[in-house]
Amino acid sequence: MRDLEQTGIEMTPHDPQTERFARYDLYVPRLGYGDVKTSVYFLDEFTTDAPAADFYVTRLYSTRSRAYQRVVFVTDRGWANLWSEKRAPQEVVASSFADAAAYFPQVSRVQLGHFTWIVVEYEKWKQILLQWQQESKP
Repeated sequence: MRDLEQTGIEMTPHDPQTERFARYDLYVPRLGYGDVKTSVYFLDEFTTDAPAADFYVTRLYSTRSRAYQRVVFVTDRGWANLWSEKRAPQEVVASSFADAAAYFPQVSRVQLGHFTWIVVEYEKWKQILLQWQQESKP
């Protein structure tokens, strides 16, 4: 949360003291509700149930760099909300999550069960959000 605030991204974090059991960690205007996770274990929940949040900030192991990278998984709905007024960047189809990291810094589309995820490198995601928010200000 501090990193997003320091970047200048407009968002509303939940208060861990008063909203201890909140379903989301933060809200980003136009993108929706997001949650921060330590790994992709949460994806197992979505083989039958729809994702509760619009995006998840987490990390993904890159076989190319042999290290974890911070990434953001965005639902199709969240991605469409973000780009409703202009054209989204070209996406690369990836066959697995490991392949998605190999395409960075390009944006990937990954299928998991019945759900499609847009996978974006964290730093690129921040740039996209910041640019969109700056262009949207009156």
